[in-house]
Amino acid sequence: TPKLAIDMKASNNKISLPQSHLTPLQQSLLYLHFSTQAGAKKSCTIYQSFTVENLDTERLQSAWLKLVNTHEMLRASFTEEGNLLIGEVLSAYVIPTIPHTPIAIDNLLQQEFDLQKGPLFNIAISQENENKSWVHLNTNVLLADGKSLFLIYEQLFQLYKNLEAKIAISTDTFFRHLNTLSEGEGLSANATKYWNQRYSNLVATPAFKGLDQNKKGTKQRL
Repeated sequence: TPKLAIDMKASNNKISLPQSHLTPLQQSLLYLHFSTQAGAKKSCTIYQSFTVENLDTERLQSAWLKLVNTHEMLRASFTEEGNLLIGEVLSAYVIPTIPHTPIAIDNLLQQEFDLQKGPLFNIAISQENENKSWVHLNTNVLLADGKSLFLIYEQLFQLYKNLEAKIAISTDTFFRHLNTLSEGEGLSANATKYWNQRYSNLVATPAFKGLDQNKKGTKQRL
């Protein structure tokens, strides 16, 4: 989760960064979400659950609040033009409790994210029995890649054990990446054109070799 601190503009109490600071994966997901293509509003998410014995809910909420206020991307949202917005730090965060049933957990996973308002994660608690609780975290992949999310998981329970723990934020690699990017304005015409052509050329069949009934052998469909 990169710490964003350069080329930033204040807008509506949020920090705005141009589209050039987004990765190609972020650009493609934003294009799909804001396009009119079928299924575009569905989000690509990563779900993780944890079991905790004798959960201290207030301590967990304090740990999550500190984590959200430490990592700007956990306060991120996106404009339809493709700009990244970083929200202000929060004063409190209440983690909801849901029934410990498959239906309730599935409903949590099916909730759609509002990319323009945020947050782009869902966190909830369910209680299996008197002593055993589950923490559910469903995160939109626009916020972080898999490695970054494992860092979030690790730091969450590090803070849960000790709210005064110092958690590291790696920024060097991301800043080197930013310094190589050219300036951009929103979801630029070039980016929009690229992803429009890219997705319009995708075939509706799976990307595997399929048998061509008219010819011998196989052909690559994608």
